[in-house]
Amino acid sequence: MRKLRLVPLSQDRAALAYPLIQTVRPALDLESWEEYANSILNAGADGSGGIMTLQNPRGLIAGLFVYRIEDVPDHGRTLVAEDFVALDIIDSEVVAESLADALEQVAREHDCQAVHTSITCNGGPGSRRVVDMMRRMGHHVESFRMCKPLRATG
Repeated sequence: MRKLRLVPLSQDRAALAYPLIQTVRPALDLESWEEYANSILNAGADGSGGIMTLQNPRGLIAGLFVYRIEDVPDHGRTLVAEDFVALDIIDSEVVAESLADALEQVAREHDCQAVHTSITCNGGPGSRRVVDMMRRMGHHVESFRMCKPLRATG
């Protein structure tokens, strides 16, 4: 099994995470991703959020998630994760499992009682595999998040 390290994303490496983000946010250009990543990193500088990456020994990013810490009425202190991306040419499932373990690790470091994870469903089979894997690891569907894009007015 390959050794993967959990490493917070730094602003100077945000562009290196862009190929992964593009798999779940294909309409996002590099400049917009860097602006978004920097806003997350700046807002989370107090420990309330950030972007975590899984990196191989050479520093290549194989997975990532964006997170923030919130107080949720049903669960109390909760790690809320979005943009859960595991991408690896050799074994994406190992990366996804390691990333799911990392969610729990980060949640425990922040004294959270629960983890909420949004998994982007872009129609590919990978989303379904991630949902199935998360269920095997003890996660369950608690709600659905829906989106309706709105046209610009004015």
